Amino acid sequence: MELPQVQHPRTDRVPVVRPVSYEVLTRLEGAERHNGEAMTGKAMLLNISQGGMLLLMTHRMLVDVPLLVDHTAFHDVVQVHGLSEVVWTCPLFLAPQLHFVGVQFLR
Repeated sequence: MELPQVQHPRTDRVPVVRPVSYEVLTRLEGAERHNGEAMTGKAMLLNISQGGMLLLMTHRMLVDVPLLVDHTAFHDVVQVHGLSEVVWTCPLFLAPQLHFVGVQFLR
């Protein structure tokens, strides 16, 4: 019996580990003093594709938060613009102050 070939949807992801700067246009959860203001920060880029990227952050992010990511950190790997939004987050089990953040590029 032959099984059909299944292509994994993330085969286009490229592992890239480097710091990236970002700007959040709405507040981070638990940071009420910045309500409505733009906030900036740094994250660690872990992988990237044409559709999005995986970041490691020291802040918990809200889903649907728009991010402006400095694309100069990865323009040599993928040619996309930096406007994106958070689509999922997950704290690290042994280091809950760190969070994996899944980001989707907006077109």
